[in-house]
Amino acid sequence: MSFQLRRNQILGANLQRICRKQVEGALEMVRGEKEANDTPVHETRKHLKKARAALQMVSDEIGRPRFKKQDHCFRDIARLISDVRDAEVRLQTVRQLQEITRRTSQQ
Repeated sequence: MSFQLRRNQILGANLQRICRKQVEGALEMVRGEKEANDTPVHETRKHLKKARAALQMVSDEIGRPRFKKQDHCFRDIARLISDVRDAEVRLQTVRQLQEITRRTSQQ
């Protein structure tokens, strides 16, 4: 889902709302409560990236120390998830190699 700004809300409040929605979306993906277009890991990472982007836009409003703390939290969570993503990619690669090997041996 793309960011949607509300006319009756100041920019900072809009971006905080967007950031919160992206975090909620990431949590729903992790819990399996939301249907994924791609893998849940990929969808979760996209939500976290959008949350970090919204956070970046309100960095002046919330102050540098608070921004850095929140941004580092998102970064650390994304790093944890990247390990799962890497394992997912490795598994997919092994499956593809198995399929290629199977097809080759049948010829």
